[in-house]
Amino acid sequence: MARAEYSEVSIVKRIWHNSWFRGLAIAIIVGLVTHFGFPYIDDLIAEPTVEITSPMDGEEAQWTPAGHLVTGTCRKVRGDLHLYIAVHPLPTDSWYVQRMPTIMDGNWQGVAFFGQEKIGIGDRYGLCAFISSKTLHEGQIIATEDFPDHVAKAVVTVSRLAAHNQK
Repeated sequence: MARAEYSEVSIVKRIWHNSWFRGLAIAIIVGLVTHFGFPYIDDLIAEPTVEITSPMDGEEAQWTPAGHLVTGTCRKVRGDLHLYIAVHPLPTDSWYVQRMPTIMDGNWQGVAFFGQEKIGIGDRYGLCAFISSKTLHEGQIIATEDFPDHVAKAVVTVSRLAAHNQK
């Protein structure tokens, strides 16, 4: 009796063409992608986002020499994109770029200055966190009409209180 010789390629083809095996392989692949892959796929197609979590819109901010802690969340700030914080004394048309915030695991924190120790007490300020490919620098002043192109932006309004040692 002659023995049939099979090459490795023909064995793989025979196994793959077996519909039961093919269904099992597809089910395993789909299960792995569903379990492990969706966070990565979502990360590839999701747009950059930014939110300000503190201070909240309408809150009061007290002046300190170290500035006011500002926190938030962001997503997909990578490559040529940068996260910036800017302060806008209302009703002027100027935005003051603050020190770049630090980002860790989708959370960011930075420091914003709402006026100076004795200037700006009782005034309202716009606080903006935005993601842009533009290169900006701390202390840079931007007119509202020249605000840089951005892919994501969050804005809150705060009222400035006196320094805690002032009455």
